Order: sequence, then C-alpha cells, then structure tokens
Amino acid sequence: MHQHIDLSKSELISLSYLNEDDARKQSDLNKGWSFSYVYHFSELKDLYLILKKTTYRKPKDIIDNIKKIGLNFESTPWEERRILEQINALKNFGLIDLNNEIIEDVFENSNIGKPITESDLKVFKKIYFNYFRFKEIHSWFVEPESKNRISSLDKITQKELSENSNVLFPFSKDNKFTNAFLLKIEDSSDIYTIENGNEDLMRFWDVYVKWGQALNLIEKFSLKELDFKFSSHIKSLSCVYHKSIVQDDFDLLQFLKEEYKAKYIQIPKLIYKIAIRYRFSIEEIKEIIIKGALKNSENITLQRTSEIFIREKGKMFFPKYRDSYVSHIMLQY
Repeated sequence: MHQHIDLSKSELISLSYLNEDDARKQSDLNKGWSFSYVYHFSELKDLYLILKKTTYRKPKDIIDNIKKIGLNFESTPWEERRILEQINALKNFGLIDLNNEIIEDVFENSNIGKPITESDLKVFKKIYFNYFRFKEIHSWFVEPESKNRISSLDKITQKELSENSNVLFPFSKDNKFTNAFLLKIEDSSDIYTIENGNEDLMRFWDVYVKWGQALNLIEKFSLKELDFKFSSHIKSLSCVYHKSIVQDDFDLLQFLKEEYKAKYIQIPKLIYKIAIRYRFSIEEIKEIIIKGALKNSENITLQRTSEIFIREKGKMFFPKYRDSYVSHIMLQY
C-alpha cells in the first residue's frame, strides 16, 4: 500500500553556507577552489605517494610517470585535469603546500598502486572529520537550521554525529544535483534547500556521502522500494544518516508491541522504521530481526518468500534466513 505525502504546503528554508571569503579564512593556505571532487581513496593516496617518492611536480610529468609505471585508475582514465584535481585536494586537505611539496607525512607503510589498507583509512577518516568542507555538511545533520554555518563547524565531532545527529532525506528539486533535504517524511515537512547558483556545494554532497560510505560511517538507501508517493515532483529521494552503535539491549518484541497494532508486518517497512529511529546499519537491523524472531519464536513467526518476487534493488530490505528471503513477520500474543 502506497503512503502519500503532501509537500505542496512545505516551507522552503535555505541552508546557510560558507561563501568564498569564509572558505579562504578556513584554509591554512588561504586559497580558493576549496571543493574537491575526489571520490576514490586509492587515486588520492597514489598521487600523494608519487609526490612524496619522486621529484615530479608538474601534471604532465606526473602523467608521463603514471603511464611509465602502468598505474591503474578507478573509473576515469588519467589526464592532466584529473591530476590537477587530485593535487588541489591534497592541498585542501593539508597534505602538500602550494608548491606541491609534502607538509604532512602520511601513508608511511603504503605503496603506489597497492590496495587501501586500514592504516590508510585512518588518514582519510581524519580528513573527513577535519576538513572544513566536510564539517560544513556534517553540521547539516546536527544544526540544519543554523544561520551561522561557521559557528557550527567546531561543534561537530564523530561522537556527536554517531550519538545525536538527524536522519536526512536528500533529493533533487528542479535540478540535476541534490539540492534539497527533508528531516521527516510527513505532510508539509520543511524542505531545506541549497540556493540556486551554489552548484559546487550541491556536487560536493555526493563526495561527502561517497567518503562516508567508504569509511563505513554513513548509511544510504533509496526510498523508491518503500512505496512512498509524493504530491510534488521529487527525484532520487533517499535516506542518509550517520550510523550509531547498535544497542545490545535492543528488544525487538517490545519494539513491535509499542509500534504496531497490526499482527502482519512488512519487513522493509519495519527495517525503515528502525533505521530512522535508531540509525543502525541496514545489515545490523536485518540481523536484529532474525535473531529477535528466533529468540521470541512463540510470539514472532518469519514469513519467507521467493527471490523472484523481489526487485533486485529492493533486496537490501529483505533479510535472509535458511537461504530464503524473509518478507513479513506474524505477531502472536
């Protein structure tokens, strides 16, 4: 059954943001071009190590060296523009100076062309929680209504995001980029927007989410499989949140008794409800459901379904038990 949400009367609220002057003041190098559209850790690590271990500094020389050693790329072939993007990111993140010389010694035990290690991930995690453009978006999860975004930056910590942050529901509103966010999926919910003309920030949202997922900090899933229908045209609506630590004492049966009057419950809707309430990872929620059902087998019965009835993109919302997907649970009490 579809759940219809009416956003026709929603208030539009502009997210405050750092302008170019604000950004220069935040930069240790007092530079512009503060948005870095770098999605792959391995490429950034390899470029850093090339600067660290060779004398190559010009993009053309770096490209020639990359071809010589046969360094692989992640998705887009190496070219000078991409090298400039990577170098700019290393400057923004405080790893090299304006002359492309190393100023922070990291990736000590890493090698060019080798897979990312746990030690490497610690470097990227530090960047994620220290670079001001990431911190700017961190603050949306805690203080979306802030009128002074700079004042919000230093308040945000990993602990704060894990324990006290909000769930965001990003989507595209009359734009090809993500530029709008809901805090709640309900009628007339306020819509927080990135102002038109601020496409750099819109694009950086995708970098932010990709890094968060790669660091296992962020959960993201589409709401397309959950049968929400909106009165206004909304593109690519998803749910994004910083994962919290699973509570060891979480009681599935008690949660079901408090939240449901019906005895027949759809698993995807249950997973969604637990996710937005507690911000556990989807995989952990599926494990909670299976373990909770087995523990309370006299009250909870698992209803299995065939894989052919589940759309491919919707499989993440169906836990597996004994090699079959579970679609519903039956309550008996």
